[in-house]
Amino acid sequence: MKSGYKTIEELVVRVDERNFNNETNVLLGVSIDKCFIPSVANTIGTDLTKYKLIRKNDFAVSLMQVSRDSRIPIARQKEYDVAIMSPAYPIFRVKNPDEILPEYLEMWFKRDEFDREAAFIAVGGVRGSMPWNEFAQMQVYAPDIEQQKKIVEAYKIVEDRIELKQKINDNLAEQCSCILYNQYTADISNGKTWTKYRVQDLIDMEYIEAPMDGNHGEIHPKVSDYVSSGVPFIMANNLADGFVDFSQCAFVTEKQAKTLRKGFAKPDDVLLTHKATLGRVAIVPMNYKYIILTPQVTYYRIKKWLSNIYLRYYFASSYFQSVLESFAGGGSTRAYIGITKQYELPIYLPCKSSMESITKVLSSLERVRTLNQAEIIGLKTVRDTMVSQLSSR
Repeated sequence: MKSGYKTIEELVVRVDERNFNNETNVLLGVSIDKCFIPSVANTIGTDLTKYKLIRKNDFAVSLMQVSRDSRIPIARQKEYDVAIMSPAYPIFRVKNPDEILPEYLEMWFKRDEFDREAAFIAVGGVRGSMPWNEFAQMQVYAPDIEQQKKIVEAYKIVEDRIELKQKINDNLAEQCSCILYNQYTADISNGKTWTKYRVQDLIDMEYIEAPMDGNHGEIHPKVSDYVSSGVPFIMANNLADGFVDFSQCAFVTEKQAKTLRKGFAKPDDVLLTHKATLGRVAIVPMNYKYIILTPQVTYYRIKKWLSNIYLRYYFASSYFQSVLESFAGGGSTRAYIGITKQYELPIYLPCKSSMESITKVLSSLERVRTLNQAEIIGLKTVRDTMVSQLSSR
């Protein structure tokens, strides 16, 4: 073993505390994004005393299907003093914080190299799973504790800045929603009615082009077709926080893109997810001449009068989101609203003066959100670089 490296087994101890005293009913799971999420399991009638306790700074890991996902779900519990998890999760904690900091170990687990090594080891496991003893033999580079503290402190500065900018953007998005609602209530009070249209009506009036998704049929690009750069191939999960996340999307070659018949979204189009992941929205930025959509995403292209920034925030409104759920069958996990059904979706439009007023204010706020998002993307790149450089190799 190289100098400075230790096995996970040398640094941590497994814990198996049970919820015998019903200490808590906060039930968590670990996502593939290496964070804790509230469990959606139906626990009615379940004996929660058999569940494992996980305390603050404890780690949980899922060792199932590691090779299939090429990513190992593992995270440090930071939010609750104590929570519970399924007995299927191995839970462990740092033996000696003077030897390795929990925060530093968490950074190590976020390395792409750690995931690749885990996936390689798990190839021979049952259904791509990894036994605990093999996980425990994986190595961690642990410099002296003072160096760890410096690394963790620098990392935290970047994380805190990302969190701050994200909160600002979330607040601005809420403000945009309020602007829409306030204009509506003011107009109604002043006798200015908002007219209800269907998507089909807007097409007939030539306010928008006919919406289009990326249903490519038998020529749908496969994972084996993906390349490192080219034309973005946008799925529902690539729409996040009201923006298109190009850092996580797949790409196809321009040659292959030209063989497709539909789903070509252009800058300024409004995107709406309509399958499984329902109701995410974004405006296509100017980064690429065009992008290609999957069957999960529809583009709405403005032709005249209507503002794309208005449509984007109308789609994000609580009213429209509830309409989407009702059209899709009340929040089913396989929720779906096909193009034909989307033509019946209601769109409320204000008078011209109100539309202009709304557009002016929303555009100003959205410019700030876009600048903040650019900073967030840059900071995440710095953060990921810091994590990747932990190894002494």
